[in-house]
Amino acid sequence: MTGVNFQFTRGKRNKANRTRSPATERVLTQLKMISQRRKQPKLLQVCQEDHIRHETITTAFKLYRQEINANRAKLLLKQYESIKYAMEDLEQINSYLFHEANTNQKGKRFDLEMRIPTEYPPNQIWLHDYTPAEVAEKK
Repeated sequence: MTGVNFQFTRGKRNKANRTRSPATERVLTQLKMISQRRKQPKLLQVCQEDHIRHETITTAFKLYRQEINANRAKLLLKQYESIKYAMEDLEQINSYLFHEANTNQKGKRFDLEMRIPTEYPPNQIWLHDYTPAEVAEKK
């Protein structure tokens, strides 16, 4: 190892006392980031009463969330059943409309004219270069 000077110094790292090239520093930094272990927080030291309180609150919150999720699932099931009955009625009344309602239309979006009504006017009142999607596809 002749001709290589090693300098072992402690202190603040800055550009003045850098002995490695910037490329080497970059590689070393990347290796350090890859090899670092995830730092886990230290466990809290609590007494038995506080631990029981914590477990009780955690369990109560879990039960509360389960109740909310169950109510949400019931509501979604009711909505699904309602849609199912409506589609069955539509099939009995008019099979053409039923078929059109169930066809998968790729890329179909709401028209610009079908906006949600609001109390305030839009920022852009008129869309000057508007062309319907059907006309744009034909070009």
